[in-house]
Amino acid sequence: MQRIHARIYTRSFLEVSTSCRDTIDELGLNIDPVYANKIALIHDICEYKMQFDIDSFDIVKGKNTKKYKKELENKTVAGLAEEYGRQDIYDAWIDFEQGNTPEAKYIKALDKIESLLHMIKRGDRGRNQKDGDHMALCADKAVLAFPEVIPLLKEVKKRLRNLFEDEGMEWKPEYNKV
Repeated sequence: MQRIHARIYTRSFLEVSTSCRDTIDELGLNIDPVYANKIALIHDICEYKMQFDIDSFDIVKGKNTKKYKKELENKTVAGLAEEYGRQDIYDAWIDFEQGNTPEAKYIKALDKIESLLHMIKRGDRGRNQKDGDHMALCADKAVLAFPEVIPLLKEVKKRLRNLFEDEGMEWKPEYNKV
């Protein structure tokens, strides 16, 4: 997530950019870049510490539940906070999960967009239309909570639409709502 955070919003989207601070300044965002990076790092460290990520496809396909994912992540972050004696680690995680601050909403939106980029990069994985519905809509809610990144989502969805067309999947009108 750190990579996308530092690379978004150049003239040609998703190409070379500058630093997190420059990206935030370019967008005119009224957020604390240090805190935004902290949230992103804690999120990524949580996945690293767990040695895997339960992604939304695992939940949609019934391999795991959202409740199990949240419990595992919460236990992992609580362990990190305890290990380092840093309550702020746990507090930032809760902020990310609940989306209480603009920084948390921003990072959550980027996290969802990053998921789409992973899906696009992986290409055909024997998906069906149910997967397509999930793929095309999975970032919308988070992005609507931080609308400054809607242009980025639209650009990513253009690429996703191309993937759908290449795989013979229908691109439904509701996919373009955001």
